[in-house]
Amino acid sequence: MRDAKYRTCFGLMLVLLIPAGLRAQAVSAPDRAAVLAAEDGIKVSRKDVLFGNPKLSTKPAELDYTKALQATPEARKIRDDGIEKGSAEYTMLKAKAVERLSKLIKATAVQDGHDCVVKKGSIRSKPDDLDVTDLTDQIVSELESTS
Repeated sequence: MRDAKYRTCFGLMLVLLIPAGLRAQAVSAPDRAAVLAAEDGIKVSRKDVLFGNPKLSTKPAELDYTKALQATPEARKIRDDGIEKGSAEYTMLKAKAVERLSKLIKATAVQDGHDCVVKKGSIRSKPDDLDVTDLTDQIVSELESTS
């Protein structure tokens, strides 16, 4: 049992010491693209990820989160009724707005085949051949049609 534990640790150390390019070559052809995409991926701060895993993304999207949040029925009620920030009603409405938006982001991403959604302008780097779709207008339109 002890020998098996050491073999596993030694194997893991070897995998970590092998350069990424060589690891990708050792993977079968269909999986090679997935490995390379995982190594390249989108570079974005964790706090700016709204859905999915940017490091593994092959069809990412972005969203103007502030604009979308302001389009929720709850945010419109806060604005229209002049509800004060910090009040209990404001806090409850804001939480409902965030929850509504989160569910809509996930549903829209899945429906449109996006594997990752991040806040607009948060992508620090990405592979040149990776196109990022802007979902802002679609999400805002959906929220504005909700009463």
